[in-house]
Amino acid sequence: MNKDELLAEYTPDDEPEHDVDEYALSTTRPSLRAVQVDQREVIKRPRDGFRSAVGIIRWLQAAAVVTLGELDDDLYRDLVVADDVMFQALLDADARARLFREPLDADRAETLRRDLITTHLAPACVRAYTTLETKASEYTERDVFDGDHKPKDLDPEDQQHTAMRPGYDEIDREQREALQEFWSGFTTEDEVQDWLQDLKDATNSQIPEDFAARVMHDETALDYLLGRGVDDDLLAEQWADWFLAESVLPSFAAGVRTLNPSEVIHASSGGVRPYGTSEANS
Repeated sequence: MNKDELLAEYTPDDEPEHDVDEYALSTTRPSLRAVQVDQREVIKRPRDGFRSAVGIIRWLQAAAVVTLGELDDDLYRDLVVADDVMFQALLDADARARLFREPLDADRAETLRRDLITTHLAPACVRAYTTLETKASEYTERDVFDGDHKPKDLDPEDQQHTAMRPGYDEIDREQREALQEFWSGFTTEDEVQDWLQDLKDATNSQIPEDFAARVMHDETALDYLLGRGVDDDLLAEQWADWFLAESVLPSFAAGVRTLNPSEVIHASSGGVRPYGTSEANS
């Protein structure tokens, strides 16, 4: 029997009857789409290059959050201090010309940035998606909005939190504040000690337990952190970049990776509620 004959034999009446729950026809897992929205924004950021290592470090911290800590730990050090070629590639043309005698040309830098995204960032995004997929809540009109709203109201671009989980936003804020305080500088050893203590929250307790002691007992580190007897500004900047990339950013990523925050929804017209609540019981 050919295809036309098969089609002629089939009629809608041949469709088996199912007892279909009307709500089951309209479900969604918006946290998966929401994290992809955030990931796309972070992927775009290095395309034009950064003005300094500070911009690269800020970007890597943000990338650690939206990839849920799935970037390779070695990548932070490699991009900031270990691989001069990739460090150059992440800078914009003006910064390359300012910092290097023989800067990369624009085409080569663009190619390397694209390769970085393809080789490292995109796979980390996939790993994050896979991790989140096992935890993402599925929403229906009945379960979430008590029939008042449809799943389409859960616009992934309208969600207020990374992967619809406020915990990720909280640790992101703590990490950004820790970086800003570091770059603002310290004037006393007590300030350094307080900052090191605050890293516990910014890393979800993933900073090595002896890290603060090692820093406070390292006279060279304290000299750089306090600007004592350091006359070479470029050397001081390079040490700061190394310190963050080698010791702090991997712990930031580990902090994100070990979080298990709860999912919270934001409907375009329905406010914010934890998963499993409705208007009646929220």
